[in-house]
Amino acid sequence: MHAFPKSVRLRSNRDIRCTLDQGLKAVGPLMVVFLKPRLDAQPEVQGGSRLGVVASRKVGNAVVRNRVKRQLREAYRHLRPELLTLDALKDGDVVVVARAAAAEASSACMAEALQLGLRRLKRQLDAR
Repeated sequence: MHAFPKSVRLRSNRDIRCTLDQGLKAVGPLMVVFLKPRLDAQPEVQGGSRLGVVASRKVGNAVVRNRVKRQLREAYRHLRPELLTLDALKDGDVVVVARAAAAEASSACMAEALQLGLRRLKRQLDAR
């Protein structure tokens, strides 16, 4: 899979806001990862997890923010096949809020931080 299709993205502000308000949260130095398990009551959404990325002006100027968002989407794209095998994370909406330190981090550090955040969320879901 070499693309990040629209069906895998959280595109509406309503979906992102709902995930931020009602989802579980894992905080790290580079990002805050939110997860909201999704019920299949939404017919327009096909199976699988979706990703939304938020980067405020605290992260940097537009060039820096867009680079951080691209790095996060790429890290998620590589992690997505693994997520589809886990029942806890399979059908959920994930929102990643980049922190200011993400502007200085490498792609490998971002991918590792995202994976760590998702593991923490999985543990929170398993504990429920």
